[in-house]
Amino acid sequence: MNSFYDWNKTLSFDAPITMVIGARGIGKTFGLRVQVVKDWIKTGRTFVEVCRHVNEMGLVENGYFDKISTKFPGYIFQVEKDRAYIAEKPKTEDDKPDWKLLGYYVAMSQFQLLKKRTFTGVKRILMDEAVIDNRDRNHRYLKDEWGILQSIVDTVTREHAGDGTQPRLYLLGNACDVLNPFFMKAGINGAPPRGFSWHMGKSFLLDYPDASEYAEEKSHTLAGMMAEGDNKSANLENRFADSTLLMIEPKPKQAFRQMTIIFDGRPISIWSADTRLWVTATKPKADGPDVFVVGMHDDPSYPILRTIKPICDSLYDMYGQRSLLFTTPQAHGTWQSLMEFMGYR
Repeated sequence: MNSFYDWNKTLSFDAPITMVIGARGIGKTFGLRVQVVKDWIKTGRTFVEVCRHVNEMGLVENGYFDKISTKFPGYIFQVEKDRAYIAEKPKTEDDKPDWKLLGYYVAMSQFQLLKKRTFTGVKRILMDEAVIDNRDRNHRYLKDEWGILQSIVDTVTREHAGDGTQPRLYLLGNACDVLNPFFMKAGINGAPPRGFSWHMGKSFLLDYPDASEYAEEKSHTLAGMMAEGDNKSANLENRFADSTLLMIEPKPKQAFRQMTIIFDGRPISIWSADTRLWVTATKPKADGPDVFVVGMHDDPSYPILRTIKPICDSLYDMYGQRSLLFTTPQAHGTWQSLMEFMGYR
């Protein structure tokens, strides 16, 4: 395949935060792992690989350097106790490797404990599979995932402004969920344009490369022949095609707000105009009797749930009739989360 990802161009921007939304198998992970080894050989700087949960760390660590080892024939690698090591290949069988620290593996679910660990010389922080496939019902984003990631970056780098360390964060994923916390933090509303784009005041670089060449080549493989529908869009074409991009329409100026539900800290405001309703992710300036707060992680308020249940029944019916519209994919996603919490499927 000739459509491998070009990390040289992406790294030339030297963005503090880089996110690459590319198709599977184009070498996103491979290329970045090669780069962290080059970093160590050239400067001795280390890397950190971030997972969400502790039980994922073993899966990531196992065989971490297997595919890239051929790029460095003069070196050998090993992973032990959540650390990666590198050594020059011994010249004889009697020589022992002189292992040097190359990198660390950490879990976001242990971010508080990580504050007690020591990290030295970290240059790049990597998070693979940063975007969770929205068809996966067994995995979820962590609550305040961006905040946890920020805490981990601070812990592993201990960077001070102007100290010259310049650590860099890399988020890798596929086009399978526009409602990921990274898009939300960067202010990316819906499917982004193809190619490079800057966000968060030019501190967040997103690359969403064209996948037409990859899709054509992949279509001739067994997995490619099996792909269809949204699965084909995400896996072959690397194109966002989930339901959160449907039923998006601007709210008319004459619409008036009927009520607001604050679900798990996220506002869902219902607006009415003519015979249709719109859902926005905006919060009213002041609380009132038409604002209902529903918690997901704390004990729910059952009187409030009983109050809004008949309203949600009607809204859910309108949703099925396509008479309930949304101003943004984020509003649609929050609405879907509320419906799941309320027991609708």
